Amino acid sequence: MAVPMFEKKTAVEWEKLDVPHHEQRRLAKETQLEEMKKALASIEKLLKVKKALFVGGPNGLQAKHARSIQSYLTMVIKKKCLSIDVSQRAAESHGFAANWGGHQVCSWTRLWVADHRLPESLQGQHAKVYSLLGDPTIATELRTYAHSKKWVINPEKLIQLSQDRLIPAEATKYAQKLVEEEMPHGQGLHQSDVISSMVGHLVEAGETMEYGKNHEGYWCGENFCTQLTEKIIPTFEHACCPRYQALFLIDNSQGHSAYAEDALLVSCMNIHPGWKQANMWNG
Repeated sequence: MAVPMFEKKTAVEWEKLDVPHHEQRRLAKETQLEEMKKALASIEKLLKVKKALFVGGPNGLQAKHARSIQSYLTMVIKKKCLSIDVSQRAAESHGFAANWGGHQVCSWTRLWVADHRLPESLQGQHAKVYSLLGDPTIATELRTYAHSKKWVINPEKLIQLSQDRLIPAEATKYAQKLVEEEMPHGQGLHQSDVISSMVGHLVEAGETMEYGKNHEGYWCGENFCTQLTEKIIPTFEHACCPRYQALFLIDNSQGHSAYAEDALLVSCMNIHPGWKQANMWNG
């Protein structure tokens, strides 16, 4: 049996690092430990301040986050405990679930160590959520009102101010925007378009409807089926090739849901005696 020969490494290939890898890991751990010690000192200082402004107050969710971070850092630095076990203990000690809370405590701690910033709730920050305080005009009005009262505000008078001046003015501005920008033609239009991964936007396959009770009605599954058979498929075959088979990806819209005319639906059944009964099939 032949013994494989190994090539002799050159001096360049066996060149050592300036700092060995194990030494780099040791220095990185020491640096991380120092950062965690500084983070622990700052979080303890924050919790000792009686006037610390936590979202939700001293017993709110953000304050619990801060105390969870303190518990986690204390056990890691002073008790030399393992990270995963510590995160679960810190979460449970402050009312969070072990597994989920443990993962969250680790992420909260990383955020605090890196930026000295506590996690904030995302409630009310969705793109579809609108606040009147986000309007510069209303914010200026409220700031002026607060200054004029020297920050001693009667809640009832503030509510009255909002109802009499701020909300009607904002509603008028929003109505004006609807009439001038969003409804320039007096009636809304529903547009159903198709985009192909091969040729792009299929303009000829689109369908436009002037929706409304007194206009063309409302878009439903039957309209989409008609568009699919009469416009989308013929346009695709003309733009691409009749030999291709199309795969349609349709968004989850109520207007795209449809059943066969003889589908077995409770809403189409006659549950009263007499009259006619639809002939429906299961399938």
